[in-house]
Amino acid sequence: MKLISQILFLVVFCSTSLVAQNTIEPKPQDFNAILGVVYNNEKFLEFKLQNTGYSIGYTKGQIKTYYKTRYFNVELGRIKHKKEIKQGVRYQNSVSVLRSVNSFVYGKQNSLFVLRAGLGNKRYFSEKEKRKGLVIGINYQFGPTLGLLKPYFLQLDRTDSDINSEDNYYAYNDETAEDFLDLQKIKGPAPFTKGIFQSKVSPGLHFKAGAHFAPGAFDKYVRAIEAGVTTDLFIRKIPIMVGNINRPFFVNLYVSLQFGKRS
Repeated sequence: MKLISQILFLVVFCSTSLVAQNTIEPKPQDFNAILGVVYNNEKFLEFKLQNTGYSIGYTKGQIKTYYKTRYFNVELGRIKHKKEIKQGVRYQNSVSVLRSVNSFVYGKQNSLFVLRAGLGNKRYFSEKEKRKGLVIGINYQFGPTLGLLKPYFLQLDRTDSDINSEDNYYAYNDETAEDFLDLQKIKGPAPFTKGIFQSKVSPGLHFKAGAHFAPGAFDKYVRAIEAGVTTDLFIRKIPIMVGNINRPFFVNLYVSLQFGKRS
């Protein structure tokens, strides 16, 4: 009887040990299955609207972790002065016909275009818990800005030649200052391409910071909305408008849409 009891005890002990080994021994986990597909890079186009301008950009980023992406961005845009207001005038020509002209910006001296290149970081506040969940994060970027100042030309009635002649297109300078600001002599704006090869360059720096909203932030396709502030600082005052109302820096609120792909 005692021998049988010992044999039964041994059988139970061995069975328990086998079960414990099967249940307690950790199994390798597939983190991809838990957290989703892991991506290393992302590329996207960005369409940005500012309170005094707009831009389009391209971003290439390296996904370091689920929380952080480091990226390089380049964008081309335009910055307007707060005093830039389009208006039109009506005038009477030599045969007493009242005519309207195309809208123009009174007192505008130059158009400012900017080329920005920067390095930045995007950081999410939490990892993706749901495949299609909305993830919120922050984004900041810093880098050089290249300002391109294109002279603004107007069609002025300063000569006896044909009013439609290109000889009547003038930029602002000491010689044309009086006529350039005389509404009676302004007949309209010059074509946009006028003055491109007379543009001047002004270097500077920029800084951008914003809040980032991404539905399905770790999906294959990039779809995001961003809102924040961009500051451009140049080495000298940027003469967009005639007079002493120009400054060397511009602060803009922005909203942007981003569309691209991860790999």
